[in-house]
Amino acid sequence: MRLALVALVLFLATGEGTAALRIAALSTALVLAGAWFALWVRRALAARRRRRAYRSAQARAKLLVAEHLDILARRRLSLERTDRYGVVDRTAWQKEMRHFAENVLLPGLSRAERDEVARRGTARFLARVLESPVDARARERRRSLTAVGAANATEFEIACADRLAGLGWRAEVTPASGDQGADIVAWKGATCAVIQCKMYKGSVGNAAVQQVLGAKLYYDADVAAVITTSDYTKAAVRLAERSDVLLLRSGDLDSFDRLVRTHAAG
Repeated sequence: MRLALVALVLFLATGEGTAALRIAALSTALVLAGAWFALWVRRALAARRRRRAYRSAQARAKLLVAEHLDILARRRLSLERTDRYGVVDRTAWQKEMRHFAENVLLPGLSRAERDEVARRGTARFLARVLESPVDARARERRRSLTAVGAANATEFEIACADRLAGLGWRAEVTPASGDQGADIVAWKGATCAVIQCKMYKGSVGNAAVQQVLGAKLYYDADVAAVITTSDYTKAAVRLAERSDVLLLRSGDLDSFDRLVRTHAAG
């Protein structure tokens, strides 16, 4: 259309042809110009609607993510695993993100918003509105977590593993099931340590000591320890003394290396 319009304008500019022909060319040029302008306006309006839909989708998605942000950050911290080589396995967390996106986030958008998100790339959209804020909140929670201030048992285990990592240990939080009595398995050089974490209000009894002893055998570990936010029963203390198990409070983790050396020498 634009080429035809240009050709007609050039023809009119030359002054060639009869007056009737020039009038017909001018009329055709005006019609084409009007049609081209109308098309341009429609495209501009469509582009404007798409921009508005995308901005609206971002705003709506951010509200949905913000509503569930703490839960998402906790799920990321609990689902991501780091093995003894420092390799992070995000498989379970990525599956959780897909579940949230497919069942909460995208259904919360309008049809026009979903269409524009798909047109521009759903993965890119989710990286901006979902992954980035969750990553930031997870890092914030990881920095602010202390073994005493953890909200639940899972966060307590993560906080303990993070403290050990800060001391140079490769600390892996074991899966919730099949842990064989160890909540954390940690390595430093040739030394392997298994740790049972107990976020209790009451005193920790014999069962925790027995569990970590089983883990020591299963993982062929050099060190077995129980750590708690509370205290230990007298029976647990006696069993730990007889079975070479370290009984720690949450505040002892920063001195873990020294306590291990002292315990081994003692």
